[in-house]
Amino acid sequence: MIVGTAGHVNHGKTTLIEALTGVSCDRLEQERARGMTIELGFAPWTLPSGRRVSVIDVPGHSRFARTMAAGALGMDAAILVVAADEGWMPQTHEHVATCQVLGVKRVVVALTRIDRAVDVDTSLRFVREKLDATVFAGAPIVRVCAPKHEGLDELAARVAALADDPAADRALPLLLPVDRVFTQKGFGTVVTSSLLRGALAVGDRITVYPARREARVRTLHVHGEAVERVEARARVALNLADASAEEVPRGSLLGAPGQLCVGRVFDAELDWLAHNGKALSRARSLGWGQGPARAIASVVCDPPLKPGQRGVGRVHLDREVALVGGTRFVLRGASDRKRGAVVGGGRIVDAAPPRRRAAAVRARLAEAPTIEALLEEAGARGVDPALVGARLGLAPLPKGPRRFADAAVERAAAKLVEQVTAHVSDDPSSAGLPLESLRRAPISAAAIARAVSAGSIAREGNALRPATHRRDPSPVERLAARALTAIGAAKLAGPREHDLERTLGANGKALAEALAHLEATGAIARSQGFCFAMEHLAPLRATIARAAIERGSLPFTFLKDHAGLSRKHAMPLWTWLDREGVTVRRGDARAAGPAAAAHAG
Repeated sequence: MIVGTAGHVNHGKTTLIEALTGVSCDRLEQERARGMTIELGFAPWTLPSGRRVSVIDVPGHSRFARTMAAGALGMDAAILVVAADEGWMPQTHEHVATCQVLGVKRVVVALTRIDRAVDVDTSLRFVREKLDATVFAGAPIVRVCAPKHEGLDELAARVAALADDPAADRALPLLLPVDRVFTQKGFGTVVTSSLLRGALAVGDRITVYPARREARVRTLHVHGEAVERVEARARVALNLADASAEEVPRGSLLGAPGQLCVGRVFDAELDWLAHNGKALSRARSLGWGQGPARAIASVVCDPPLKPGQRGVGRVHLDREVALVGGTRFVLRGASDRKRGAVVGGGRIVDAAPPRRRAAAVRARLAEAPTIEALLEEAGARGVDPALVGARLGLAPLPKGPRRFADAAVERAAAKLVEQVTAHVSDDPSSAGLPLESLRRAPISAAAIARAVSAGSIAREGNALRPATHRRDPSPVERLAARALTAIGAAKLAGPREHDLERTLGANGKALAEALAHLEATGAIARSQGFCFAMEHLAPLRATIARAAIERGSLPFTFLKDHAGLSRKHAMPLWTWLDREGVTVRRGDARAAGPAAAAHAG
């Protein structure tokens, strides 16, 4: 669990964390000298239940609001710190807005510095009024004096009651936003991050996005303690091999290879905050932040959003960044003296959308991100299953061919049947529509399989014909039928090719075409100039495969004795069995080949 602070500058966030955890999060000399937090700070905190959580200390000054937003990404809960002697201030409002758009739903208010307030009850009522005008209405408020340790037990108990099970996040693709990177002597590159999704172990290969640079996890630390594995919702430091600090800049996302998208356009569910003066239809030059990552955004809503509304739209960024479905972001505009600069934010619903999309599809994805919505939209283009997890923020799907909506395959199959039927109608003597003449669309293979399985068309070699189509055989096919009858009649004592010429009274070129046709259709096999019908070869292949496995070695005479053949026919049959992988020659004997088990039946 990750718990963060929020609140105005100098309201006591760092002091409160030190009182709760015993750790001072102001690690920089400048922070200690000025008494003001500048960078994110982190500390471990053991709750009364014994559960250990990570605490993030954020800066409260307006100049560091972006740093606060970076720390707020991935918070499971927030402690909103409000000083009783000063009350609700501009950065209090901005931090609450940031927590809202980043999806932080669990908040406890720490009313600090109660020892300095003239009337604590009045301060509490004032804070309650302000809080009830936000999405965190009804959140508990705890009176705290950190230096005297007053109210800390109650605050800890309130936070413990907010704890949830992050099991669902562990099943999602690995996701770590880099908020700090440095080089440590003797170790090399070290990055710190909140592990938002997935799990990570020492030795894992990861990818740095958007650069797509691969690295290996050499060691892992959680709050200074070495671990072999860490799961979602924890603060972690990674010592990386195969990557320099310059190759892992702050703002990068770390993920599993191939599991994140990189781009500058995405579809989103958008929140337009209530304090904005006008509706959001189109906006340019908004600041966009996702954790420590930064960009300039243009937003188009469909339909326009009134202040305080939620809707959907498309976001265009001025540069490529790593994008993952389901992750949240902040939008910033011109700074307001009373409310700060946060104007809205949202959640990525498709990290790699098509160029054109109906608003209804965006709304459907915002409500329920499913591959079915993508399939219906894609039609004959289909969807690559390897990208669905990253696009929508779902667990990765198994790799495989492109997927298509069932309705799209039905339409493509019906169109294919019409095309094949028209081709045969124009040329009744045709063997069918050649496959090479089809437009090789991604859906073609699925459409052919659907039409064949439905019995609408039949496939013969490399051609498609209507299942009911009957045509006069060609001269080659007529000769092939006569040749197959003669070859089959000879059983395993197959005729030589030149003997068939005399038997059938055919010239060599015509017979060669006929035999090639029979071999291509799997009706016969040829070996050392002899021709054998597959109807007799298949049982022989199974028998030899079983015998070779059972006995370990078969003498050359085994086939002669079993089938009652002469050496003239046994030799080409052994050669064919070797070629099929059923047997392997060992001197004058045969052993079981690599395909023996498959044919033993």
